[in-house]
Amino acid sequence: MLLQSERMRPFCFATMVSLLFPFLAALGGTLTSSPTRSSLQHLEVFNINADGSSSVPRYYRFEQLLTLPQITVKTATDPNTQQPATYTGVYLNDLIQALQSSPEGTVLGANCYDGYQQYYDPDYTEKHHPIFLLKYDGKAPADWPKSEHNSPMGPYCVVHENFQSSETIYGYTEAPRIPFGIVSVELTSYALSFGKFGAPDRHNPEVVKGERIAIGSCISCHNNGSAGGKMAQRPWQVLAANSIYNGNYFRQYVVNPQKFKPDVAMPAHPTFDSVTLDALQAYFKTMLSGN
Repeated sequence: MLLQSERMRPFCFATMVSLLFPFLAALGGTLTSSPTRSSLQHLEVFNINADGSSSVPRYYRFEQLLTLPQITVKTATDPNTQQPATYTGVYLNDLIQALQSSPEGTVLGANCYDGYQQYYDPDYTEKHHPIFLLKYDGKAPADWPKSEHNSPMGPYCVVHENFQSSETIYGYTEAPRIPFGIVSVELTSYALSFGKFGAPDRHNPEVVKGERIAIGSCISCHNNGSAGGKMAQRPWQVLAANSIYNGNYFRQYVVNPQKFKPDVAMPAHPTFDSVTLDALQAYFKTMLSGN
């Protein structure tokens, strides 16, 4: 539930604010960075260049992030602690605007300490309004609780007030993008993020469906060059090869990886039926042949 302050009633003051808002918003979109990090709580930010390389990082203090427009919401169940919580943070759209150094950087990549990564493009942020968390139950990140798996939630994480899936393809359903342990963010373009996972041949509708399933399920842990997460240490071409040349094992492993490796961090996908896996393999086949 969104916590709102009492609406201001004087008409003349409200009118003045509405007229000045675009100007004030433009001023509020600029933060002064530092070239060095003196605390783990300082947020590292960098750009992805056209060749896929990273720019020199810049750093922003927690206190600076608190100057951005904030939102406070309550959730019945925080996915990290499985407890009710009050979130205070910044909508990712506002964070991107504040950190953006070029118009091409419309996609934000959240990078975690373990190599996990999540991308946020304008379509996702408009639909789901993700929040870059600054305070949990009114507390700064140093005082946040551990997750249900005893992992630190900070230095930063992304949360939602009330996520509602907007995409279902066969046995795949869109899941919330809720990374914890975020240590840096990157500003990149669609072409250099999601675009790196696009199928070279999109004439087959099953390939397009498989692409959406793979992007929604796999790129947080598996990279294609500079794009995607590196937590699994299995790049995209390895996945593609396994899906084609070791197909039966690939299908079983995707559905229930703990059957083969009980301690593996990869989540199971029990809803992935045969048609879902067929589409996934059709997509990976084009990725292998296209490269």
